[in-house]
Amino acid sequence: MADQSLADLIHESGLPLSTPVADLPGLTWHVTRPLATQRATMTLGQLAELTDDEIRLTSGIGERRLAKLKDSLREATAG
Repeated sequence: MADQSLADLIHESGLPLSTPVADLPGLTWHVTRPLATQRATMTLGQLAELTDDEIRLTSGIGERRLAKLKDSLREATAG
């Protein structure tokens, strides 16, 4: 099974799209700062508008940090 995109995970999470990315559990500034400085992306809604490929084009965000974003989102919605 293919890995879900971050946008799909965000939409399935039920979290408000106005939720700041920095509010997700376990994320450090190493993950959130590149998003804020490169794309002004600070909310889940803004992230959901981007594809995984577009997120990876952000300086400082590669496969590992994208995976951390996905893991953090899964943790925030685990019930």
